[in-house]
Amino acid sequence: MNSPSHIFGDHLACENYYCTENRKEEENLKPKLKVLFKKKLEYTTQLAFHSKSLLFNVTNNKAEQFNGIVAKLVGGKRVNFSLKNSYTVRCHAAVDSFNSVRPQYAIYKSKFHRSPGISLKRLEMARLKRKQSRKKIRRPKRRLILDDKVDYGEECQKPDMLKDEYEVAKNNFLQNLQEQVNNREEMERDTILQAESALWLELRRCLLTASLFGKVCKRRKNISSAPLVKNHLYSYSLDHISSIRHGKTNEAIAISQLENQEHIKIRKCGLFIDKDFFFFWGLHLMAYFKKKKRRRPPISKNILGGT
Repeated sequence: MNSPSHIFGDHLACENYYCTENRKEEENLKPKLKVLFKKKLEYTTQLAFHSKSLLFNVTNNKAEQFNGIVAKLVGGKRVNFSLKNSYTVRCHAAVDSFNSVRPQYAIYKSKFHRSPGISLKRLEMARLKRKQSRKKIRRPKRRLILDDKVDYGEECQKPDMLKDEYEVAKNNFLQNLQEQVNNREEMERDTILQAESALWLELRRCLLTASLFGKVCKRRKNISSAPLVKNHLYSYSLDHISSIRHGKTNEAIAISQLENQEHIKIRKCGLFIDKDFFFFWGLHLMAYFKKKKRRRPPISKNILGGT
């Protein structure tokens, strides 16, 4: 779990036997590459939770394990495909079946130097007639429509974490939020570009704003919170909405007109993280300056009503 910090030059948690003194004098790149570090830490955490299954190459699908044993040992197969040369035998059989008109007859004749019984001849002749009749009848081609499979690929539903794994992940997540509180003034300056900042987009997925308080508080206990969490984490962009696109396009013009009208200077602000409840954050769109006197909202829990 400490490998991302070690790679980025933060060696505070490194053991002496592993990290030398020369490595500890390296430059700490975590403050400069915050977004990349958060992504790296997220993927490393997932690998750490599943490291045991990855090392032993196991699966948690009980049906797959059972069917594998049945097919290999008691499934009535004449060839155990896990033995030596089984793949080569299957390749040779496929070639003979493709090149020969009657493959079983040809193999039997070449092996035993005599003609097989009448039952095998009838069976292969019936197969040959069916094959020739299919060529005469032209059937329309089927169109294969590939739908999204909910049980495979990136869109599949992942199983719930174990209780001990969940506690470890929760503690790591809260610890990362606590580190952001210690540097909340720096975070405010780094996210001053708001939607144009990659750090701003990453942090807003980890924190709660006033627009979500109603959805969280009004949600009944008997309703799963999974849809709400997924909507907050993986919500799509709203740039396709005409009103939002119009607001972003003309925001600079509106700010300029307001400055001229009120004779003030307006500057953007970043994220304000609450000191006590560090999973809450607020956002003042602007801070203004008038007559060389700075008027800017303080970083406190009073700003959580911002939008």
